[in-house]
Parts: sequence; C-alpha cells; structure tokens
Amino acid sequence: MLDSSGRTALHQAAYWNQPETVKYFVEFAPELVNQAATLTKRTPLHESAIPGHFEIVRILIQGGKANFHLKDQERN
Repeated sequence: MLDSSGRTALHQAAYWNQPETVKYFVEFAPELVNQAATLTKRTPLHESAIPGHFEIVRILIQGGKANFHLKDQERN
C-alpha cells in the first residue's frame, strides 16, 4: 500500500524515527528497503538520513542492505 506520494509504510517509519517498525519491515518485507517513492524517488534511507535519524540509517544499511548509491529527484 502506498500513500499519495508513493511512499510505503517503511518510508513513513523511517521518516518518523520508528526503529522497531523499521526492523520489522527489514525482516519481513526486505523488498521495500530500496523502493523509491513515486514522486520524490526517495528511498527509506533518504527518509531517515535527511532528518538525521542515524539509528534508522544503521538498521537499513546493516540489516536491510540499503543501497546508499541510489539518488532521489534532487540527486541526494
């Protein structure tokens, strides 16, 4: 399920700094880890790094194998 910007629940959990929810998605829905939002092309890694949620960043990279080379629409 996606919101109006094409973000998944994992994007939302990463943005709102919800580490337990992020861990759940990393374990049970790993295909979402590198999924880009439709409008912004941001991944959950972008959603956590931009506001400085570094625990989420660590979870996504170490546990979820997030691809930190992916760029959003602003080339971040």
